[in-house]
Amino acid sequence: MRDLATNLHAAFAEALQTPATHPSGDHHDAMVKQTVVGLAQLSDSARRHVDIGPYPDALTHYGADLLAQMIKTPLAELMRDLWSELHWYEIFSDASISETLSKGLITAPIAGTRGQLVSETILSGIFLLAPHIHYPLHQHPALEIYYVLSGEIHICHGRDKAPMRISAGDYSLTPPDQVHSLTTGDSPCLIIYTWTGDLANENWWWVKEDDVWIRKCWQREASGTWKVVHKEPLRDEIIALSGDA
Repeated sequence: MRDLATNLHAAFAEALQTPATHPSGDHHDAMVKQTVVGLAQLSDSARRHVDIGPYPDALTHYGADLLAQMIKTPLAELMRDLWSELHWYEIFSDASISETLSKGLITAPIAGTRGQLVSETILSGIFLLAPHIHYPLHQHPALEIYYVLSGEIHICHGRDKAPMRISAGDYSLTPPDQVHSLTTGDSPCLIIYTWTGDLANENWWWVKEDDVWIRKCWQREASGTWKVVHKEPLRDEIIALSGDA
């Protein structure tokens, strides 16, 4: 695809002009601007070839239907045109999680350390969640935007807050270090995401072990897959910065 960086910036910026159903506090507009500015820094001069590779099972099962059901917006149409050039893989691989979860979360990078557009300041790609998936509570230092292309997702910011339903054509904004979880219902969901700000190679999951809350640090390997490398008690100072209350 020609002019991918220019078209991605323009289409995503237009998509984010629509008010979100669930805006993220007083700094929502500033965080949207941060994302749009980050997308503007992408360049087609920093382009690399991406090998397609074999399709994960989740893409084989759900990809065609999600593509057919995709909304009619410039951003969705751009993703439709790019579809055949994407390299998909399962995101998480570790014996501590179920096969259902590991096979039910797949991604196709577009920009960043992987994907066609090379960048060290922004990550972007497509994220597919299979039906009946619960991506547990987790936090990361990057600012994250999810724009739903097909289906719907329920996102919960904190352990005890009501989930937000994000449908196709709507988007969510998760501030840095905000703990959040994702859940699908009877249907799969297709999302395009961005990460901006602190792109540290860390994704901390909050889990209970023996009735005690801990957090596990996942880190991305060279292949793109994340694995658990460390775990620690969930300390009060971490909770205080997580938007859990």
